[in-house]
Amino acid sequence: MKKIIKSWSVFLVLFFFVAVNCLSYVPVKAAQVELPKIAFAKAEHSPLTYGMAETFGLISNNYVGKVQYRLWLNKKDSKVWMDITGGYLPAVAATTPFAFKYDKALEPGNYNVVAWVKIADTAGTKVNNSGLKYDNYYVTQLKCIKADETKQVSETVYTALGDSIAFGLSAEKGKGYADLFHNYLKGTEKFSKLELNNLSMPGDKSSDLLAKLKNDANIRESVKKSNIITISIGGNNLLSPLIEAVVSQYKLDPKDPEFQSKLVAAIATDTKLQEKMASLMTSETLKAAFTAGLTQFMTDSQSIITETKLLAPTAEIYVMTLYNPLNAKDPFFNLVDPIIQKINATILNSNNLYKVADVYTLFNKYEGTKPLTNFNLLTGSVDPHPTAEGHNLILQAHINAK
Repeated sequence: MKKIIKSWSVFLVLFFFVAVNCLSYVPVKAAQVELPKIAFAKAEHSPLTYGMAETFGLISNNYVGKVQYRLWLNKKDSKVWMDITGGYLPAVAATTPFAFKYDKALEPGNYNVVAWVKIADTAGTKVNNSGLKYDNYYVTQLKCIKADETKQVSETVYTALGDSIAFGLSAEKGKGYADLFHNYLKGTEKFSKLELNNLSMPGDKSSDLLAKLKNDANIRESVKKSNIITISIGGNNLLSPLIEAVVSQYKLDPKDPEFQSKLVAAIATDTKLQEKMASLMTSETLKAAFTAGLTQFMTDSQSIITETKLLAPTAEIYVMTLYNPLNAKDPFFNLVDPIIQKINATILNSNNLYKVADVYTLFNKYEGTKPLTNFNLLTGSVDPHPTAEGHNLILQAHINAK
């Protein structure tokens, strides 16, 4: 039986930037229909143990509005394709993370997974050989194994934990820092057969990761098998209240499918933008939210390491410091940066329990011409995630970690 689940709905209100982080800022143009593209289509389990249900996570970019997904599964060396969604699924917001659960047992083997996307309630613009229509597609793979094979194939495992930075949002497929670090490690003799299990989740705060380490069976099992673990967490503790505060100035609904374009337009045409930013700078509500986020991180951080070490006492653990996505000229830079440094001071105090990937320092010392992020509230660019150059620098921080 097939089920549709909304396991990622947490991003709809509090973490609206997760819904826009796949979209780099572009100026508002005259009406022009853009086709949606799938930014990520990932299977939850890699590999999947025979008899278990599989959940596929999807998110699209290049389009602000509602889309419909359709998933196909093909066992390699077979010409048979299974329509596992039974046609197109109900419409969802393109940039809202969405999950589809398929609970029919798959036979052990290697599978191709193809995800289709089209603008909701349209026929689709492209046609396959069978006359079926879609707008764009995304290809990924899935491996299903017997239960007694699990230990054998998971002898060397890298588990990436954390938020949207670790997940790789805004990065090209396979170019997020977790993918880059995985490829780097596979180039060494010790980890030549290393498997990557990226279980990070966009929008997660420190309390979310701690809860998963305690209660999520899939994450706990992956961590237990891991030789390498990377952790990126804490950014949402601070950035969420900042972006919420800015959004509140324009009385927009984050659940609106056209939310991002409306926010960009509002900021671009606001003649009182500087005054609004200045007002927020002295907002006691915003300062209280920052303090609460910092306090929560301080409470969670040691417990996150403790839980990880209990599950994987011999694994190499890497924890990255937070970078400041704000430009030094941004009015909020000096408000946010001291709090980021307090979080980083906690991370840097590792007590030899983990290695520190000091991303903050590398970002601050960066002298290149390519931007490391595109986040700038004054221009309406609300994507705080690393650019390709930023992900490469985060990779370097992990290679240099001590």
